[in-house]
Amino acid sequence: MKKKIKREKKNNIGGKNGLKQKIKNKKNKANNILFSKVSYTYSRLIKYRFNEKRRLIHIISFLILILGILFSPIMIQDVKAENSSGTVRGYPDLNLSAPNARLDPGQQGTVGITVTNNADIEDEGQTHPEEARTKAGEARSVRLNITDTREAPITVKTGQRSIGTIQNGEASGPHNFDVIVNEDADSGTYKVEVTMKYRHAETVRYNETKTGDLEYNETVVSKEEIGYITVVIEPEARFDIKEIKHDVPLGGEGTVTLKVMNTGDEDVEDSTLSVTSSDSDFYFGSRSTSSEAMAGKWFVGETKEFKFRAGTSDSAVKRPYPIDATIEFTDSENQQDSETNSFGITPQEKPRFRINSTSHNVPLDGEGIIKVKFNYTGDERVSNVSISASTQESEIYLGSEESRSAEAFFGKWDPGEEKLTKFRVGTTSGSVDRAYPIQLDFKFTDKDDNENTITDYLKFNPHNEPSFPVESVRHDIPIGGTGRIKLNLTNNGPLNATETSITFSSSSDALFFGSGGTSEQIEAPSGFPSGFSIKKPDPSTPTSETFIGNWSVGENKTLIIRAGFEDTAIKRNYSIDVSIDYKNSAGNEMPSQSYSIGLEPLPIQEFNFKKIESDLYIGEEGDLLGEITNTGNRSVKNVVVIAKSERENIHLRNTRYTVGDLDPGETRDFRHRISVTEEAEYGPRIFEFSARYRDPYNNIKESDTRDLEINIAPERDSFIVKGNKTEFEAGDSGELVLNITNNKNESLRNIQAKLFTSIPLDTEDEEAFIKELKPNESKNLSFKLSVEGSAMQKTYPVSIDFRYDGGQGDSHLSDTYRVPIKVTKPDSIISMSLFIPILCFVIGITSMAWYKGDFSQLSSKQQDPSEE
Repeated sequence: MKKKIKREKKNNIGGKNGLKQKIKNKKNKANNILFSKVSYTYSRLIKYRFNEKRRLIHIISFLILILGILFSPIMIQDVKAENSSGTVRGYPDLNLSAPNARLDPGQQGTVGITVTNNADIEDEGQTHPEEARTKAGEARSVRLNITDTREAPITVKTGQRSIGTIQNGEASGPHNFDVIVNEDADSGTYKVEVTMKYRHAETVRYNETKTGDLEYNETVVSKEEIGYITVVIEPEARFDIKEIKHDVPLGGEGTVTLKVMNTGDEDVEDSTLSVTSSDSDFYFGSRSTSSEAMAGKWFVGETKEFKFRAGTSDSAVKRPYPIDATIEFTDSENQQDSETNSFGITPQEKPRFRINSTSHNVPLDGEGIIKVKFNYTGDERVSNVSISASTQESEIYLGSEESRSAEAFFGKWDPGEEKLTKFRVGTTSGSVDRAYPIQLDFKFTDKDDNENTITDYLKFNPHNEPSFPVESVRHDIPIGGTGRIKLNLTNNGPLNATETSITFSSSSDALFFGSGGTSEQIEAPSGFPSGFSIKKPDPSTPTSETFIGNWSVGENKTLIIRAGFEDTAIKRNYSIDVSIDYKNSAGNEMPSQSYSIGLEPLPIQEFNFKKIESDLYIGEEGDLLGEITNTGNRSVKNVVVIAKSERENIHLRNTRYTVGDLDPGETRDFRHRISVTEEAEYGPRIFEFSARYRDPYNNIKESDTRDLEINIAPERDSFIVKGNKTEFEAGDSGELVLNITNNKNESLRNIQAKLFTSIPLDTEDEEAFIKELKPNESKNLSFKLSVEGSAMQKTYPVSIDFRYDGGQGDSHLSDTYRVPIKVTKPDSIISMSLFIPILCFVIGITSMAWYKGDFSQLSSKQQDPSEE
């Protein structure tokens, strides 16, 4: 026993070389035994004394038996050593987890993702080197990306992350992704889709070299898998202002009504709502900057209504005044918190009492009646209406000579209703032929019992000298534009005027005459009498002068002057002073007559921009198709849409698009070609749009910018690859046909395709070329593909990638696409290579069995040498 153990130890000293020698000895011993038996049996057949015929039959049967043994699958094989060569197949199994993904609405946060690899190793029950198992189980070049937030109310700011190699049984992470949670996010648990891309050695083959080392050969494939993590949005209270109503006028008081809803996920207690104005022209309560109301307990989904008394000063204008509404509360964890919502309140125009017409018979140094017709232009009935007329002029009086004021009471006044009032007015001996102003104060109470006062003025000229009242005023001038003012004036006598000239002026910087100080001549209406002319406007003063000439009593004159409003103008009445200079029939200069008229600008020319569709993707050029609508009240010419983006990774190929003339309410389409670089991030982006145009008087204008939210889609594959002919038989070869479609918005050129195969598939024709593919165009590519005869009946993959030139001539390398190849077995069950040796073996056994009696006799006479 000791000697045997020593021999075994000695044989093991050589390591792997000793193992190989042992295998060789076993192989030689098995072969020697086989051939010894064959030689023995053959020699006995020759020596045995059969008759010639039977001996011949025995020899032939013996030879057939030997032939069957040599060609049959059961012949003795080489005995291979464990771990000297073999194949390991591995399949990484990546699992995701994000245990700390808990986020708050409206906040920025981080989602940390951990990836664990629990690979599946197929070793066919054999023992393989640990290095081979490691290579087969590891996931290489792992890339992680949150590709679909699904219903989760978050925006992912971090793109794809490379996390390296993950060995079998190991975890990598956490790998952080920055996210922003929507302000109005609902609490709860959300499932988020994560894409994992990696490479792995699907098959690892190893063989022992002559030096005893192991040599590895890998079949590496790329895989893409979808996994999911859960993200938790924590509950919180949120408040939305659902409705804002007010009737606060300019220079008056009213009520602001707010309806506020708890749209969050938790009830709150001890809540208060306070409103604050940051502008001194808008106040609450008794001219305070803020006001507060108690709300108490506030349940989820509950809407509460709050009312605040508010007002504006006399200097307020019609624009939005910023208001902050702050809700302070105690949450479910007994923590103090607050939330502020901001909104704007634009004061309403005061209910206006417009002077429709005036007439009087007040002479110089005498008394008369001034008749005034008023029209109420408000939206709601007012009550306790009174009109007080007063003057500071010493030459006139109202009622008695000692009185400088008079009052008329009307009570209730409905919208659109016209009322007439009369004031007795007198002039003293010191009065002259000029316009005397009378101040009118309208006092009234609105529906909320707010008391308001509106002040207006009228002027009158005592008679006995010519008067030239303005009968009507019309214009088409918008804010920030120019136009024409059309006035009708009448010479009410009693004198005919000669060499009459009229000067128009304004003390407001927002109103000018002419073309804003240009040298253009003011246009005169056709049909004017000879001698009519209009002087050029003085560039330094906002004035315009018109020469009328002779003007008879009772004659009506129509004047058209050119004027404009600056961009700084607002929608209110601007005063224009009208001064009339003339001479009487004798050529004597007469005192100038002065009037004041009000001119309110039309709304500013505006356009509405609307997106129709866009096909913008990361790394591509695409089109943005939109609509522009003229929302103004006049036609504009030569409209050009101007688009801008502040993003460095977004380039507009055409920033301007001409749409032509637009009438009021008319809509035209525009299109911009936009390039998005590969460094850009997908998601909604803001583009700025404005319109350049010419107004009816050929002036070049540009509108205010408007923002449009345009979505940038994630990067997409350059090609769509489909198999047209992908089924082959084992041991067969043929043509593989793939259909290639351009999935981009631009033509792709010089497309070089390369095919990659792995055992049992092979190709000698791995490259193909397409000169050009237009968007959505498809072409077929053919490759020579062969399948090994030992291939199993199943589906195998081939891979293909493309190098191509984009629309700008830049070169790109596509991702790798995988196409399934279906391999089937031939129809015959037993191949000819097996059929022949099996047939020979059966015939030999049958023949020997037929003569078993003789063979048995022969065997009994001699002993097998292998048994010796």
